[in-house]
Amino acid sequence: MIAFDVGGVGETFIDGETGVLVPSGDTGRLAAESLARLADREWIENARSKAPIQAAARFSADRFHSELTGLYGEAV
Repeated sequence: MIAFDVGGVGETFIDGETGVLVPSGDTGRLAAESLARLADREWIENARSKAPIQAAARFSADRFHSELTGLYGEAV
């Protein structure tokens, strides 16, 4: 994933490993990074293997529940 660094986009991947953040509005850099990554088969394969693991670690239902429980405690 190549994306502008806006809002929470940067939380959805690991910059440089499973995606690349570029400054907001820098369309030239967005295009250049996209072309560079498309040409780098090794980077694509590494990102493809790491992305599901990273996404599960950050966004799984178990993690959500654990963090919510940590904030509010166990339901009564």
